[in-house]
Amino acid sequence: MSIVLCLQANLAIRVSYGEELSSGDPVLKLGELNVSKVLVLGNSVALHGPAPEIGWHGDWGMAASRRENDFAHVLLALLTKATGREPKLLVKNIADFERQQTDYDFAAGLKEALDFRADLVIVAVGANAPPLESSESVVRFRTAFDRLLKELKRDRSPVIFVRGEFWPIQAKELQMREACENAGAVFIPLDDLDKDPLNLGNADRKYE
Repeated sequence: MSIVLCLQANLAIRVSYGEELSSGDPVLKLGELNVSKVLVLGNSVALHGPAPEIGWHGDWGMAASRRENDFAHVLLALLTKATGREPKLLVKNIADFERQQTDYDFAAGLKEALDFRADLVIVAVGANAPPLESSESVVRFRTAFDRLLKELKRDRSPVIFVRGEFWPIQAKELQMREACENAGAVFIPLDDLDKDPLNLGNADRKYE
């Protein structure tokens, strides 16, 4: 939701169908921003397959009650309402990137995402990365995040929004914010969203 509010606050909403994609589909614009193809890269909050052992039976963003209620599909619905047509959406879980960082196989792990050739990219990662408790861990995290943004901007140079963590850790937030400044991406902090119990998954039901 913060991403949507940021877009609406900074861009006048004007819908344009004047151009066409190579597929023949119209270009969808929110102000000057092309939202025809939207890529969401995240962790379990973006996409998680069924895990009945912990009481999770969905195949969408954890722990939304339904697919249309996870953040990626809430964003999709709002973009659809604003433009009058539904953008193409690809949601990918890249929790392995958070855990492996500089050991992550970028070529294999990002192949589908890069082949999608998105116009707008939402990056929502960080929670599964180990704490940045040493200078070495800071360098490793920052090097990996810089590489991630560089890979995403390769070829098409899409607009990239990086969402801060739901449970913010300042050391990580600082590295992500600075990486965004260097890469020309936009960092969107979530601030105190986690302070409101209604924003937590257990507001809907109890999970193991």
